[in-house]
Amino acid sequence: MQQITTINRNTNLDFLRFMAISAVILAHMDAPGIVFQARNFDVPLIVLIAGISYLQYSSKNYLHYGDYLFSRFVRLVIPTWIFLAFYNLVFFLGSDWRPGTDNLIKQYSLIGGSEIGIWILRVLFSMAIIAPLLLKINNHIKNNRLFFAGIIITFIFYEVLLYNSKQFLPENIFNISELIIFFTVPYALIFLLGIRLPSLSKRTIRNLIFLFFAIFFLYLFFLYLQNFKFIPTQQFKNPPQIYYVSYALFVSTSLFYITKFNIIYIDKFNLIQFIGRSTLWIYLWHWFIIKLYNYFKIDLNFLLKFLLIYTITVILVYVQTKIIHLVASNKLLNKNQNKLFVKVFTG
Repeated sequence: MQQITTINRNTNLDFLRFMAISAVILAHMDAPGIVFQARNFDVPLIVLIAGISYLQYSSKNYLHYGDYLFSRFVRLVIPTWIFLAFYNLVFFLGSDWRPGTDNLIKQYSLIGGSEIGIWILRVLFSMAIIAPLLLKINNHIKNNRLFFAGIIITFIFYEVLLYNSKQFLPENIFNISELIIFFTVPYALIFLLGIRLPSLSKRTIRNLIFLFFAIFFLYLFFLYLQNFKFIPTQQFKNPPQIYYVSYALFVSTSLFYITKFNIIYIDKFNLIQFIGRSTLWIYLWHWFIIKLYNYFKIDLNFLLKFLLIYTITVILVYVQTKIIHLVASNKLLNKNQNKLFVKVFTG
């Protein structure tokens, strides 16, 4: 296996995060079918980036599993809980909307609830829990062909298990299995691919891009023959299946390719870098802005709606970041408390 090439944290990974969060926000703008399909790579790209980031940063900076997991809990779960408290309180006091006990339990357990896509945070924290195991698998299987064959065989086995579980398991048992197995396994394989990607040659990544496109196209063609129309990959997203994942990985690895090999340069794009560094809070706050948009019954076409909500969200997160750093610079807290404070509110 080739020596790992480190990606510049302030440019390439931030660009990939920018693309992912932009696609996520666009998903909630009532975009027309072709636009919605084009952007339907968002969550797999987020998980792929998490794998890359874990390999290059977390696995080197945290010697103990407990320290690493605590860091991910602080960066992912605590900000989400704080935002949920604010979100629910504001709309509870300002309207006749009531979250309900069941909804609150689902929100704070990261299962789901309300209109907020909490499940993405659950997936990311699940990946954090098993990340050291996935890194060991990556390090143990040196041969690339054996590594990718293992991923493909595991995914095929997973899909067969998913199909049969839908057919034969009672609904309540399947729902539990879906949370534990049928979201964790496919995203774990994508995370594992993210761990491997930085070590791959230009040719190998090109071959992967072609492979993912070929799988996607074959599924697309087969489904077209069955239905006499194009079937969106979105229909195979929950839980993730090969048709959805192959398209998402085709786009995601293509984006990785053009960043790793400097086909585009974004060093001077400070806005992209800021968005890439602030994706968690941008993700959380965009739900709040969408709720306000719907509350005031604003009616814009999808593109204007996207630009409005995206712009307001980024400005809001920028102001939040400035305030947090201003508070931290006043040294009202000790060094460790300051570090924790900044990590929670600017992640």
